[in-house]
Amino acid sequence: MSLERVSCYILIDTNLFAERTRLLRTALGPSLLYFAKIRDAKIVVPEVVRSETIRYVVQAVQSLNERLAGLLRETREFLGQSANPSLPSVADSEKAVETRFAEISRWIQPITHTPELLVRAAKRVLVKSAPSHQPGKDSYKDSLIWECVLELPEGSIVHFASADNGFFDLEEGGGLHPTLLREASDRRFVINAHRGLESLVNALQGDEPEIDHARAAVVINHSLTARMVHAMQRWRVDETGQEVVSLQPYLTDRPGMLYIEFIVDCPVVGSATFGGTRFEDTKMRFRGNGYYDPHGVLTDLRISEEALYAANGSELEVSITEFAELSIGIGEPREKFRLRRPLQTQPDADADTRAGGRSKMRHRGRKG
Repeated sequence: MSLERVSCYILIDTNLFAERTRLLRTALGPSLLYFAKIRDAKIVVPEVVRSETIRYVVQAVQSLNERLAGLLRETREFLGQSANPSLPSVADSEKAVETRFAEISRWIQPITHTPELLVRAAKRVLVKSAPSHQPGKDSYKDSLIWECVLELPEGSIVHFASADNGFFDLEEGGGLHPTLLREASDRRFVINAHRGLESLVNALQGDEPEIDHARAAVVINHSLTARMVHAMQRWRVDETGQEVVSLQPYLTDRPGMLYIEFIVDCPVVGSATFGGTRFEDTKMRFRGNGYYDPHGVLTDLRISEEALYAANGSELEVSITEFAELSIGIGEPREKFRLRRPLQTQPDADADTRAGGRSKMRHRGRKG
C-alpha cells in the first residue's frame, strides 16, 4: 500500500473521532485540523474508523430524533400545526458523514483494508496479542486499527490517540502497551500515544497560546451568572465564595480565535441540600467550553457538566447536558426558526447503555 509521505501522521480512534469531535467539528476537532494544516500532517482514517463513524452517527442521530419529538410537539404549540419539520433519516445521516469526509479530505489519509491486513488483525485476536489481549467486543476493530498504524511508512512520526484500554500498559504508567511499542520500534516509528484529545492537541501545540487568564475568568463567570443562580436555587444555597476558574486554551484555524475548555469551582458558604439532606463544606462545579476572541468575547458557550461536591471530594450530584439544534421553515416566503435546547437526562438504569458506556446522571459516592 503506497501512502503519501508527510511530516507526521495523526490517528484518532473512532470513540474520539466521532463521539468527541463530531467528525472534527466540535471540541478539539478544529484545533486538530489547524495543526494538520500547519505541520504538514495527515489524519489517518482506516476503513474501520470510517465505517464505525457512519454507524455511530446514524445511531446517535436516530436517538436524538426520538428525544426531539417532545420538543417538536412544544414547538408546534407555539407555531401552530403548519410547522411540521422532518427529522434526518438514516440516508440523510449517511450522506452528511460522506459530505464531511469530502470536506476534510485534503487533511485525511485513508487506509483501505487489504486481505493481508484483515488476516493479521484476526491472528492478533486468536493469539490474544495486544490490543486484543483483553476480552471485549471491540478487540478485532482495535487490532484492525493497530495494523493500519503499522502500514504507515517506515520511520514515520506518529501521534496515536484512543480511549480503549487495550492499547495501553495500565500497570506501568499507562503508556503504549509493550508489545505495540516493540512493533512500532521495529518500524522505526517515533510514536506518541495519547489517552485523550487534550494530551494529543497539547503535544501538537507545544507552548500554550497567549491569553489573559484573569480577563477570560471574568468573562466566563459573567456568562455563567444565570446558570449559577439556577444551581443555587436547586441546591438551596444562600451564598457562595470566590469562584476559582481553571481554563485551557487551544489554537484554531479561525484567526485570533481560541477554543477554551474550563472548570469553575464555587465554594458554598453555609450548607447545600441534596436528596433532602443538608451538607456542609460543599462546592458547585461547572465544566464547559466555548470560543474566545481577541476582544474578550465568549461565543458558542456550552456548559456540559454541572455538579455538587461534598467536602471529601465525592459527587453528590452530577448532570451532563447534551445539545440539539433544529431549524424549521415556516410559511411563504420560508423563514427560519431556530430552537436550541439542552437535552438534560434524568437518572435511568439504562443510561450507560444508551450513552455508549457513559452515564448521563451520576449520584453520590464517586470521587471527583
